[in-house]
Amino acid sequence: MGQVVFGFILAAVFTTGPKPQCKASNQGEFWPTAANADPTLRRAFMQDGSLEMCAAKMWRYTWQPVVVNVNNYRKRPAK
Repeated sequence: MGQVVFGFILAAVFTTGPKPQCKASNQGEFWPTAANADPTLRRAFMQDGSLEMCAAKMWRYTWQPVVVNVNNYRKRPAK
């Protein structure tokens, strides 16, 4: 099952072309673009950590990761 999903991810990434510029016209859309239409691929990309969404941040539009790693936010022990 995992190999099949990985195959779909590779196929979607290589058929979508280069990442488009994030701007007002595509705000709220996902990258890779195949995730916009297919919830199964969207979930696979989220689990893979490669799904990004075009979002407004202050006065700019940027591609933001949809999923974050909890380990990045854990408190580090004091030295």
